[in-house]
Amino acid sequence: MKIRIKSVKSKIIVFFIGLAAFQICVMAGFAKLQLEPSIVSMYSEHLERFADVALTETTQETEKIERYMVNIIGDAQIQDFLRRADEEQSAELPPVLSTELRNRILSYTDYDNIITAIYLVDNYGRIYSNLGKSPMQAFMNRNQELKDRKEESAVWYGGENGNTITVYRNVNNNTTDLTQKIGALCIFIDRKMFQERIDDLMMEEEQHYVLENEERHLKISSDQDETEERDSIVVMRTDGRWGLRTWIEKDIIYRPVKMMMRILLAELFALLLVSIALVVFLSERITRPIRKLTIAMKEIGAGNIDTVVLDEGEDELGLLAATLNRMSKSIKKLMEQIHEDEKQKRYLELKAMQYQINPHFLYNTLDSIAMSARRNQDRQSEEMTHALAEFFRIGLSHGAEYVTVEMEVRYVKAYLEIQNMRFPDLLTWECSIEHGLEEIKILKFILQPLAENSIYHGFRDSGECGHIEIRVYTSGKNLQLCVSDNGIGMMPEQLEILKSRMAWKQMTEQSIQEGGFGLQNVQQRLQLVYGTKAGLHIESEWEEGTRITVVIPDIIKTHSEKEGSV
Repeated sequence: MKIRIKSVKSKIIVFFIGLAAFQICVMAGFAKLQLEPSIVSMYSEHLERFADVALTETTQETEKIERYMVNIIGDAQIQDFLRRADEEQSAELPPVLSTELRNRILSYTDYDNIITAIYLVDNYGRIYSNLGKSPMQAFMNRNQELKDRKEESAVWYGGENGNTITVYRNVNNNTTDLTQKIGALCIFIDRKMFQERIDDLMMEEEQHYVLENEERHLKISSDQDETEERDSIVVMRTDGRWGLRTWIEKDIIYRPVKMMMRILLAELFALLLVSIALVVFLSERITRPIRKLTIAMKEIGAGNIDTVVLDEGEDELGLLAATLNRMSKSIKKLMEQIHEDEKQKRYLELKAMQYQINPHFLYNTLDSIAMSARRNQDRQSEEMTHALAEFFRIGLSHGAEYVTVEMEVRYVKAYLEIQNMRFPDLLTWECSIEHGLEEIKILKFILQPLAENSIYHGFRDSGECGHIEIRVYTSGKNLQLCVSDNGIGMMPEQLEILKSRMAWKQMTEQSIQEGGFGLQNVQQRLQLVYGTKAGLHIESEWEEGTRITVVIPDIIKTHSEKEGSV
């Protein structure tokens, strides 16, 4: 049987109980997801610090032992002893390791208490020491490959079991032939003392580690029955000769998290009981304004944007009503703005179309004028006519709205050539395009109005020859087209008036007639096509000149993506 709850108040209570229960689960899960990574991160840092310090301590300890060995085998008396042993082939008459020589060997180790025994072995396998020979003999029997070892470097041995770590190194004749092996040096180290120096660095009792050398002859672990690394935090470090792997089980580090979770759940359930009592009281106060908001939202959705909700109080519902009222006003304003933008765009498109004329008729007429000027040997008129034809041919572009950067620069060059013919010695110019930008397509009729502004307002009436520089370059992901001149510039108040005029949202017939495709026209077209981040940036100083920069945002990224998809 399906239960239906008709009362809004009852629905709120039931919904809140379910929501609260869901929130408890979510909060518990969220706390678990947040705490566990934090705990893992903290223990990972602990393990990393232990691994770094332990590996450094191990390296220093082994290097110290190996230094002892270098000092011992470099001693002249020891060298002489092993050479004599090597020369004496009779096993019945081996040389005797004197007490003085034994003490001399021990002096090189600074009587380090970690060393339990030191052995010399000649090429015939005879062992010399102040201790029993059986440990060394057993070691040599287990590692027969050492008899044929050629490398002079030390090699470390020591299995998982046993109380001794063994370091073995060949001894070469450093007097007559450095490549001649005359024996070997072997040092026995107390494994327990060696390991205690690593154990002292451990930060957790439950932590495990395994230390191995490169040849894997020596392996030291924190416990005899090495725990598997399953579901553990593991850190590994190596320095080329030694490798240290340390880990700790996640079940151990999660114990505090589980305790905190139990406390948190108890608090959340207590909060749930209090919240249920409060929601019964608040449900009636909530349902009435919610109903009003619902009615208002339906009216707005139906198109009645002028709907207003009367605010009741300063609580969250009153804030929601005020927000809804502001939203409806914003929607209305936005719709009006969209309508005005569309109207303005259609107006600009109409004016742009009015400037287009039949290109075939225009080109044919200009070609006829050029031929007539050639027959009359009027060279200047012919050049001007050709420049004008090029100007219109590039400008019209067969009705295309967008042209390449190269075409736009050619267009403004044709315009400047015409002006130079009209007013000889009026201006000079130079144009540059950053490599790779020539084929990027942009809105046309951008640079010519800027160049026209430089000529007519910069230096046409000054009586001096002016210079215009046109540059196309990138700035981040933006394309920038800069037109600068050395004209008379503008006073600060003139610059402010021009900037305020550029901010006008409406184009008038008068402004177009005064400036043609002027600065305001360029500004409006750029923002209609590329958004509000596009536009003109004007800088000018009196008697210093003017620089106008066209900024087209994100066009470099768009062009690169198009090239990559081809």
